[in-house]
Formats: sequence, structure tokens, C-alpha cells
Amino acid sequence: MSYLPYIAGFMDGEGCLSVHQCGIAKKKLANGIIREYFKGWTITVSMSNANKEVLEFIQSKMGGTIYTNIDKRKPNHNINYALTFTKQESIKNLLEPLLPFLIVKGKQAKIILQYLNSRMSKNKKNGQAFPYTPKEMELLKQLKIAQQVYSFKAKSFKEIPFSDRTEEKSLKFLKTRQRNNKGQFIPLN
Repeated sequence: MSYLPYIAGFMDGEGCLSVHQCGIAKKKLANGIIREYFKGWTITVSMSNANKEVLEFIQSKMGGTIYTNIDKRKPNHNINYALTFTKQESIKNLLEPLLPFLIVKGKQAKIILQYLNSRMSKNKKNGQAFPYTPKEMELLKQLKIAQQVYSFKAKSFKEIPFSDRTEEKSLKFLKTRQRNNKGQFIPLN
């Protein structure tokens, strides 16, 4: 499995580990009141590149689905491809062997694996997933913070406050930033 360090390096450089809410659902109760609730959370792992052959190699070893991204607003740009993992089992099968080799995204991968191990250890009841435990919600919160921290363009790797720092320090750091017109975080003046 000599390809694992290569794929981990590719994941560190071109990968994205993200968590998102699945959407809001509405349910009409017997008394006529409509209650809104969110359906749940989804985790997505993807790697993007203009070279489809690299993604096909990774797909042959680790699975996933390749999508083609064409930005119609920018016709002179290259076609971009994304190798995406959305199913819990496929994400777990991808991240577990890569974890020892991940540097930049190792902490995020570890949180995702803890979350997936917790969610996947429960059996579904009548096709319905069990409610989220406080531990699972805390892991999702940690992952969301990590996602926000890595989404801005740091001037240096040392500026990223996630590695061994607390959640409070990470949130305090993010509150001292604002997004510019390109969506990047910049220091508040």
C-alpha cells in the first residue's frame, strides 16, 4: 500500500473535508401547528484537480465518484474534476488508512472518524436514524470550527489556530477576522 502516503499528500493539498446541515423539514402536527426541524448533518470529503487521471488512480484504490465541474461563466478556464465521498462507509474506508499520513487535515479526519464510529455503531430503527448524542454534536461543532479556520487564506501555516488550541481561542481568532469581497478572511481594522 505504498500509494497511501501519496494519496494523503494529495488530500492535504487538494482535499476538502466538510460538514453541512442537510436541510429544513416541515411537519404539520395534529393541532395544525407546523413545526420546522433540520433533518441532520452530512459529511463530504472531496479532492479536486484539473488532471482527471490522478483522480481516476485514487478512485481505483479508494472508491468514490468523479464529477466534472465546468464554470460556464469562465469559458477560458480548464475543466475541473472532483472525486467525492458522501456515504459514511466510503468516507471511513478512505480516511482510516490515510490518517497516519495526513498532516494538514489530520485533525479534521480524526474528528470525522470519531463521529462516524459513533453514528455507525447504532442500528437504524425502522429506517430512521437515532437522534444525535451530545458527543456527536460536540464532534460536529469541532469539525465546523476546523472547517471555518481552514477556509481563510492564512499568511503562514503557523497562523492557523486549530492544531492544538482550544475551541474558545479558535472562535476568538475568527471573530477578529472579516471576509473580503473574494470570501477570504482578513484582519479587522
